[in-house]
Amino acid sequence: MSSPIVLVVHADEDVSAAIQEALEADGHRVQLAADGLEALAAVEQETPALILTDTMLPRLDGMTLLGALRRQPDTRETPVIIVSGRVEPDAILTGFAAGARYYVTLPFQPDDLCAKVRQLLQS
Repeated sequence: MSSPIVLVVHADEDVSAAIQEALEADGHRVQLAADGLEALAAVEQETPALILTDTMLPRLDGMTLLGALRRQPDTRETPVIIVSGRVEPDAILTGFAAGARYYVTLPFQPDDLCAKVRQLLQS
């Protein structure tokens, strides 16, 4: 049986590649999306087990994406980790209020991120 998909939604290709590398090294299957609209299209094809998203995305920002995910029956309970360069307390609180389980600031620590992903996939 193959491992579940982790969807990574980030506009910065370097950040996406670093997250993908860390998660794949930890044994996860990763799918990438560059913005919120790509993420919604990917979710329609196959519901991921977990989503990591930035808040600042082109075309459809991360908070709007999170709201859309929470309104869909298939993704209402899908755990979301925000991975963002926004470190202001208000941004972090807004992320949690929107339904994120974790808020990871950039630059991220690969071991910490992988531990959070493993914990959410086991719960």
